[in-house]
Amino acid sequence: MTTEPLFDGAAAGAAQDGAAASPAPVTFEELRRYFTETIMHETTTADDHRAMFARVVASEATITGKEGLGKLKVAQLKRIAGYGPSERKADLVRYAWHNLLQDFTLASTFSYSFGEKFEAVCARYVERVTAESLADYRERRRASDRAADERRATIEKALENPETEEEFKIFCRVKGEAALTDEQLRRYDELRGDHAVTRREKELVDKATIRRVDGVATLTMEIVKRHHSRRDCDVWIVTLSERVGRATFEELCIAARRLGGNYAREWRPTNSPAGFMFDEEEKAEQFVALQQGDQVNEDRLDQIVAHRDQIRENAAEHFDNLSGRMIERAEASLAADRKLNTPRRVHLATVAEDKAHDALQMAGTLTNTAARLRARTSRMLDRIRWRTHAETFETLLRWADGDLRKIEFPYPRVSTYNLEEIAERIGKRDGCVMLTRRIERLMRGAQGRVVTFRTPPEVELLEAFCRKARLHRAAPRAVESIRGDMAYWKRMRLMRIASVPELREAVREHQQNRGSRRTRSAYLASALEAQLPGFFPTPRDVVKLMLAYVQMEDGMFWLEPEAGMGHIVTVVRSFFKRTRYDLVEIRERLRAELYARGLWDEGREMARDFMAFDPRTRAGFEGYDAILANPPFEGGQDIEHVRRMYDFLHESRGRLVSVVSESSFGNLDDEGEQAADAEAEERLTAKKREFRQWLAGVGGASVKLPDGAFLASDRPVNVATRLVVIDRAAPVAASAAAQVAA
Repeated sequence: MTTEPLFDGAAAGAAQDGAAASPAPVTFEELRRYFTETIMHETTTADDHRAMFARVVASEATITGKEGLGKLKVAQLKRIAGYGPSERKADLVRYAWHNLLQDFTLASTFSYSFGEKFEAVCARYVERVTAESLADYRERRRASDRAADERRATIEKALENPETEEEFKIFCRVKGEAALTDEQLRRYDELRGDHAVTRREKELVDKATIRRVDGVATLTMEIVKRHHSRRDCDVWIVTLSERVGRATFEELCIAARRLGGNYAREWRPTNSPAGFMFDEEEKAEQFVALQQGDQVNEDRLDQIVAHRDQIRENAAEHFDNLSGRMIERAEASLAADRKLNTPRRVHLATVAEDKAHDALQMAGTLTNTAARLRARTSRMLDRIRWRTHAETFETLLRWADGDLRKIEFPYPRVSTYNLEEIAERIGKRDGCVMLTRRIERLMRGAQGRVVTFRTPPEVELLEAFCRKARLHRAAPRAVESIRGDMAYWKRMRLMRIASVPELREAVREHQQNRGSRRTRSAYLASALEAQLPGFFPTPRDVVKLMLAYVQMEDGMFWLEPEAGMGHIVTVVRSFFKRTRYDLVEIRERLRAELYARGLWDEGREMARDFMAFDPRTRAGFEGYDAILANPPFEGGQDIEHVRRMYDFLHESRGRLVSVVSESSFGNLDDEGEQAADAEAEERLTAKKREFRQWLAGVGGASVKLPDGAFLASDRPVNVATRLVVIDRAAPVAASAAAQVAA
């Protein structure tokens, strides 16, 4: 137990004479002053200390009563009492009382036998207090106070102006990374990057380090020189003064081999003793030095460094060759003569040009990366090896919407549907029961329908789970999906990037390497716009507002009925990387655009006409958790689409958020109530009146979007629009919808 005092008082109090017949009771405040000031005075003697202890023991009722420890709160008592098996206030008062008595012992250690009275044990220790022990206690208190002052000053400095890595860690623990300025965040990431580089260099040295062999420190090692007749050269043999155990002998053999030697038996014709033989005397001396500590094999270290440099050179050469081929193919694609007289041909030309521009930009990135690898100026990307590594940084930036502060480490985030499918198939097989139970415990602690594996043991558990599934040939689709979920994390591990600050620093370096991107040719842009009458992509800010209404989460299953060029699904994927979704698009050219941009799997057919689309025919379909839509407005199509979407929502948790034309509401005000103007009511068509009545009947709400909301679209248009919000299970209050909008 510790004997450090637990009080912090103000004025000093004098100790009473221990010889007094009836000492005055000690109050709790007087006891505080004694340990904060009186005991630290050089004039306080050991006899004064014992007298004070006697008074305190006699004043137990006063100190533990309602005017002493009894008036303290539970949190204060816990700080005084320290550890205790009970949190009842009466028990905490008793623990605190014992801790106060223990402080009088001034001992660095404290022990007593079972059955002894605590007060008697403390009295025995107090009787041993001398002037020397008092002086030692004071010195320890002063050293502790100095250390506390230094820690306090370090924390204050870190919170005011962090400069070192440790100060930044303190700042982030107290205030969080969000409180760092952009310059401080950059400096913090730079320091963490330097730490990562140092760690990698240390790993190289560790690979060439031969560890000290325990159990040979007391042995006598002697180096004997002999001539090896078969190889016709001199050798040096390290002999041991006595035999060692099997485990020690095997460690010595491993160390000798790492130094280029090996164990040799005794050879009588040449009078060669048994021992560890080396071709160089320097290696033999290093082997002997293992008695004192670790040894670095410089030759091995040079080989490791040369191997690393060769790998970098190979990667740079691979990037140069790959970028050359990419540029050649992209330029040929851009130079191809394409006709733009039909919508399909315009679309094909658009896809081809976008792919060529992407390839040219990536080729420039790879060329710049290769140059930095050769120049040895790459810090965080010195282990980049493949094009997919560079593409990973592009993807992470896109997910973070280009904001480095939003970048998240790509831990494997696995859908519980896939884990449940595998667990159902292999959960009761031999060798899989305990593994499945551990996975199920992680699933129970997950939020929503996604499990995030954040630590190396958890990821190893997931890998073992997938290995068992592959071994039993169970749930191949789920296993393949999990492998995809782990892809980015594995790339970070191969590049030795282990934390978010290191990842941000690597992304900054990638941005410096990034190649420039060409703009779309003017003739193709004009042709593309001319072939899309009535097509107005959803602005990004409107999509974010729709996500706030729908309360999107990872793991949801959602639908976009009129996908267009993928403006909504792109934003959703940038914020929620593990959602499942269906897309419907009637125009062939736009469907091809979605395929080309990787927003829809090439192997799956995309539904075309939403009004003929019916997912309820699928086996196991229970409804969509969310539907996000920007349907066409012509001829009241938005009304027809919304009513059909409602039928596809999940019965208990489905929510629909759709853009509709303001004209669909006639002359309604912002709350969606019926207009009082009779003439305006008469102007409403039957379809619009019926839609308004239906929306009120299902408990839907609407909110008017700001004027000019679609002026930020890729194809700007000034049209008045609303958002309708409908819950399948329960009505959506219009006031709540307005609150979300605010």
